[in-house]
Amino acid sequence: MGALDASGHRSTAYPMSDGGEGFLECFTGEQHFVELEGPLGHSIRVPFLLQEQKEGIVAIAESAHAIGRALVPSPSSESALKATSAPIGWLLLHLQQLGVQRIRLGIGGTATSDGGRGAATVLLRAGGLTADLDVAVDIGLPYARAIDFAIQKGVSEDDLPRLALDLEATRSWLEASTGIDPGPLAGGGAGGGLGGALLSLGGSAVSGAAVAAAGRHLHEALLHARGLITGEGLLDHTSFEGKVIGWLLDHVGDEVPVAIVCGAATPQALDHLAGLGRPISLLDLSARYGREEALNHPEIVAADAVLSLLRSGDLG
Repeated sequence: MGALDASGHRSTAYPMSDGGEGFLECFTGEQHFVELEGPLGHSIRVPFLLQEQKEGIVAIAESAHAIGRALVPSPSSESALKATSAPIGWLLLHLQQLGVQRIRLGIGGTATSDGGRGAATVLLRAGGLTADLDVAVDIGLPYARAIDFAIQKGVSEDDLPRLALDLEATRSWLEASTGIDPGPLAGGGAGGGLGGALLSLGGSAVSGAAVAAAGRHLHEALLHARGLITGEGLLDHTSFEGKVIGWLLDHVGDEVPVAIVCGAATPQALDHLAGLGRPISLLDLSARYGREEALNHPEIVAADAVLSLLRSGDLG
């Protein structure tokens, strides 16, 4: 039934992810840990889940726990280019050694832009993938566009040409090593190109949002929803292309009122919302409280904005 909140509404919270941070929280299962070296060589403890299903033992893991941006809190261009996806290769090898039949790996929120070379090198040296691998991605970026997110990981604009050359060289190496060109593969650009490397090795691209929703039976909950509140840090055009918000809007009834909480919204996102023709309330925290307040106290201002909306009766 859900809990009664401060506004008098009865609500139920569901963890949701598009394959990046929070992916693991969308599932239940027996939690385990493995000790690995992180993207810059420091020791880390990476969680994963094991589930018993009809097809056998399924492992669920999240790239952000092994090579995530949080593991490189103050990145420079040098550290961003040095960060390796090799921990993902070691993580997948560990899961395969446990005898799992399938691995579901969330891709996103990574600190790496190495095109997946680190992970692929580890796996190829060990004989490749032996378990079925679902590569859970957010948007279908091709491999070459892995560079689009390099700046937010710390790569300077001056180093982008160098990175572009490195990615092209890794693409050629992957094709020569696996017989599959990651270039045209949808989702290949996810995780700094990690998606393309894993797809070249035999993984299958799946919607991270769809897999995460299935983990907590969110499909069924949406059928009975009288209102929906969701959110994202930056609401832009990609928010509606396979990410959480886009998936939710595609699967909740057109008559259900929706509120989107965001740190900021781009003009393109506003234009997209205006053209949807459905009841949507946008809670832009930067516009409402100021950018500094939204950045420094996101949970406080988000809670205040949502509570005000619910008390106004504009949602459901």
